[in-house]
Amino acid sequence: MSRLVRLALRMFKRDERGAMAATAPLSMPAAISVATRRDAPRSFVRNTRGAAAIEFAVMGPAIVILLIAVTDFGLGFYRRMQAQTAAQRGAIYATINGYNATDIASAITSSRGSISASPAPTSYCGCPTSTGVTTAVCGATCTVGGSTTPAGKYVSSSAQTSYSTIFRYPGLTSPMTFSATQVVRIQ
Repeated sequence: MSRLVRLALRMFKRDERGAMAATAPLSMPAAISVATRRDAPRSFVRNTRGAAAIEFAVMGPAIVILLIAVTDFGLGFYRRMQAQTAAQRGAIYATINGYNATDIASAITSSRGSISASPAPTSYCGCPTSTGVTTAVCGATCTVGGSTTPAGKYVSSSAQTSYSTIFRYPGLTSPMTFSATQVVRIQ
């Protein structure tokens, strides 16, 4: 008897009516598929494969939009700092070289970016107060803290620039205009 015939006889046996009936258990793939179908709801809940990809697909666009907004506001603040620096350059120039409106405006506009000296640099006489400088007639005397001093000569340098945001944001105008003014006493 061949090996294949012996294997077939072991798998089948005659029942009480004399008919051949299978005695072997279900084949392995069939047993697995029945168990898998029965446990499908529980295994689906416990299965975490691909969860990171789904989380990234949900959160990725939000993170990218947030990154763009932070970069946009950062560039806007940088433009504002450029205006402040340009006004300071004009004031420093006036401190070193005295008042010359054209040269102070040139010092302001030579800063990085498209910065204008607007309004134009001005020179005036004034008296210092606790809130700033009060305009006075040149040569007048000022009373500061109980003592009198002659009115000082001041120079005001202003810088102005604008920034257009990448996206439109609710409550913000685009382009935004940034301006800065520095006042320095030169005499």
